[in-house]
Amino acid sequence: MKRKSIIFAILCVLMLVSGCSSQSTDDIYQMMENASSKSNGSESSGQSDMVSDNSPRVYTEDYKECNKNYMPELVQTGETAKVTIGSRNDTLSFTVTDALITDDFSDLRQLTSQAAYDNIRNFLLYVETDDYIDEQGNILDSERGVERKALFVKLSIKNENNSEYTLPIHSLSLYSIKKENSVMKYRRLKGTNDGGPICANAPDAFTLKSASKITLQPGEEKEEVLIYFEEDKWVEQYTYRYDKDIGKGVYGDLVYGDDISYDNIYFSTSFMYESNNQNKDRGYFEKIKSLIKLDIRQE
Repeated sequence: MKRKSIIFAILCVLMLVSGCSSQSTDDIYQMMENASSKSNGSESSGQSDMVSDNSPRVYTEDYKECNKNYMPELVQTGETAKVTIGSRNDTLSFTVTDALITDDFSDLRQLTSQAAYDNIRNFLLYVETDDYIDEQGNILDSERGVERKALFVKLSIKNENNSEYTLPIHSLSLYSIKKENSVMKYRRLKGTNDGGPICANAPDAFTLKSASKITLQPGEEKEEVLIYFEEDKWVEQYTYRYDKDIGKGVYGDLVYGDDISYDNIYFSTSFMYESNNQNKDRGYFEKIKSLIKLDIRQE
């Protein structure tokens, strides 16, 4: 799934540069399907260039400092963030109404209907190619072997445009925010799609191609529950290598930091795309115009 997110970001840039509308993503997703089927070995660490041999490399993760002049709008749960992005002035409104973190996936039923719960459970168990839950609703460890929790975010999303808009949800990431000496620092939560969510309520369809898209008609507002499977501890350092023999990346030598505090978690309203490269990550983060502070209930 992480690979699909990276491919999506690259294709978004190419289509925008070529003058294509950001509102039409079907071609992007088709190219993602084709590229994904041809590449079963590429892996981005989110930290540096791709590893091309079997030698493990050491990576570190920490909070990143923002430019001192960066001042996003900080919005509270229950308030609406109206965000305009891109040369086409695409505009969406986001209103977060609830957030819940839990060890038990079945707690999703507190925020959505039984029918929606059954749909997303079946999708995760029998359609999705990555493993997030088991039959009993237990949440599985991340690909790095770190314990995860499910963080459910209930919100409404409104299309403020005069034309149909298809929202790819990959960039709606969660961040831990803190200030030190008047400087904002941020760190992205990881665990699903390198931070991105999965739709529970109203995706275009529960298929690999459409489960991460929400299409809104002009003026339409939809209620959605986004699912984030997030690592429950900060990883300060780890090694990574790509093993060609088994066809996947291998993580090791993890050095853990503190447990994650859920008191200062913010929802990103940047709905275009996001980099998985740490050298570009700050530039993308500082383009986020509004951050919504989550009041997270814990089960």
